[in-house]
Amino acid sequence: MKSVMMLLLAAGLAWNAPASWARPQDNKQDQKKDKKEKKDKKDSKGGGEAGEAPTDAKDIGREITRMLRDLQFALESGSARSVVALLDSAKFDDYPRFEDMVERLTREDTIRANFRQVVPATSPAAGKAQSMVDAEMELGRRDAAQQLQRRRQQLVIDFQWTRRGWRITNITPRDYFRPL
Repeated sequence: MKSVMMLLLAAGLAWNAPASWARPQDNKQDQKKDKKEKKDKKDSKGGGEAGEAPTDAKDIGREITRMLRDLQFALESGSARSVVALLDSAKFDDYPRFEDMVERLTREDTIRANFRQVVPATSPAAGKAQSMVDAEMELGRRDAAQQLQRRRQQLVIDFQWTRRGWRITNITPRDYFRPL
């Protein structure tokens, strides 16, 4: 049977098999291609190019909420690298000190965090946003069995659009992140 098919293919006389007969990897490649095309269409509609700030308030709000959730998860997982990845080191005032503080916090303490937006992201100027957050954190030393310390404070977090997407440019007050 294979030899007959090979002869027909060589002669150009073979018919096209239905799509349902296609090999599974072919279907996967087609699905990946379709997803990429949909993503490209979505990017060309809303967000535009990487250097262009999004203008839709809903999209900005969703992205800021996602970043706050990522900040919370990074703190709870003890990943200082993930926390500082959300910051814009060039625009964040006194960045090296804050980076050291977060690194010590995540290395020395166990953390449970909860961030709740009080005032959703506002967009007074294109490419900038600000959000007020009720922050709660339970801290305990990794190397000691002492009672947990609780911190509750309202934080103001400033965001700015960069060529890498939204980044945090300021957190007020910063002493909220000091280690025990």
